[in-house]
Amino acid sequence: MAKNVVIAFDYKSKQTDIKAASGTIISVLAPGCEGATFSKNVAWSKVAISSVPCQRTDAEVMDLDDAINEQTGVFTAKELEDEIRSAHPLLGAATFTLPPSWATKPEIVRQSDVATVSFALEDPDGSIINALTRLRIVLFGKLVSPRAWKERVDLKQCQKCWGFVTGSPHAKCVARCRICSSQQHTSDMHNVSCPKCKDTGELLDRISSVDWVCIHPKCRNCTNDHEADNESCPARDATIATARAKLRGGHAGQTILDPLSLRSRPPGGN
Repeated sequence: MAKNVVIAFDYKSKQTDIKAASGTIISVLAPGCEGATFSKNVAWSKVAISSVPCQRTDAEVMDLDDAINEQTGVFTAKELEDEIRSAHPLLGAATFTLPPSWATKPEIVRQSDVATVSFALEDPDGSIINALTRLRIVLFGKLVSPRAWKERVDLKQCQKCWGFVTGSPHAKCVARCRICSSQQHTSDMHNVSCPKCKDTGELLDRISSVDWVCIHPKCRNCTNDHEADNESCPARDATIATARAKLRGGHAGQTILDPLSLRSRPPGGN
């Protein structure tokens, strides 16, 4: 069974010294365990930059040795990282947890003049991402605007219990009323079942008509006075934010250090 051990280093410790010590620490605490990893717990931010030039000019291509770049016109990962680092001092000194790469599919990049770049970097207090998103930088001769990466969330709403679903569909849930969240009746029976509507003194025929509008809704997700499928429900945004955090994975906030090569690896490494 996998277990974690927390080891504290002095805040003045250098990154290179911590990397150098990682192999020794693993050999002492987990001798012979090939699956052991060494990581430091530090928050990181993910950045996306769209419309970045991805192709060399014809003159630049002519100067290339085909053996150096098999994709000919497309800037390599090394060239991309060098360009990112030289674009701003914050990026030049950054520790990348996910190195800069083209976020667009390779076959599309090869056929396009511009593409989206994404990368993640250590950002303990969020100051780097806050600064970057207020800047415009130059990449491959073009002025571009960094922005915070937002993981795409496929949000659905269960048509039975009216709860939000961001992963697998509900296998089992209890039916609720979309209007008042009651488990005692469904939406089509709400008008004749709502005690507050009955207390208005209106005739039952009037209350049960399709023209009757209940003014006593209660959201199943946030308990505010609106129906469960209201697009302005605050629980909707909160659910998306939570799902985005989960999509970053269980290794969010960790930089994996490889004790064998003593090189940083992106989160999610073995």
